[in-house]
Amino acid sequence: VGDIDVLIAAARPEIAVLTNIGEAHLEIMGSRERLAHTKWGLFRGGARAVLNLADAESRERAPALPVTPLWFGIGGDPEPPPGHDAIVVRDARTLAVTDAGRRREIAVEVRVPGDHNRRNLAAALAAALAAGISPELLGPSIAHLEQPSKRYQTIPLAGDKRLIFDAYNASMSGTLATLDAFAQEAASRRIAVLGSMAELGAD
Repeated sequence: VGDIDVLIAAARPEIAVLTNIGEAHLEIMGSRERLAHTKWGLFRGGARAVLNLADAESRERAPALPVTPLWFGIGGDPEPPPGHDAIVVRDARTLAVTDAGRRREIAVEVRVPGDHNRRNLAAALAAALAAGISPELLGPSIAHLEQPSKRYQTIPLAGDKRLIFDAYNASMSGTLATLDAFAQEAASRRIAVLGSMAELGAD
């Protein structure tokens, strides 16, 4: 608890991205409130926050930030607060950008699987925008993104079968996000093999 404060004091970041307040590491943190307080330490050094439109905890805490946050999300997420900048991966071919009061759409090709990975893409693009990098400059690279090892990694098997390997870490929200992406895979049959989850404490 509170270890992020030490890191922020050392690194002094200007931009800080918070993907969400979930339930991973609850065994260590003891409660969601202590987990949220620890993660919110990302911004106690004055860094500009890059926040998830779909994360209720971030939306609740955002008004207390000293610097207006930049938001990220996907189509169907809540709208950003009035006057706030945002990057939204609206669908597989459209990126909606609101920057300095100007709203525009950029044609892209998004191939990463699942809503959670599309939000991660939006988070990275929003952080780049906060650093002064144009989304138009990054747009052509989006089609070439690949998942890192063990993160929804697709492995072809004999015949027409595929193994999707997602075993880096587990929490309930992360597992549900992966299963949601898995359910969208085009297949005549899908078999999910689930392992146990640690560090969730009483949950």
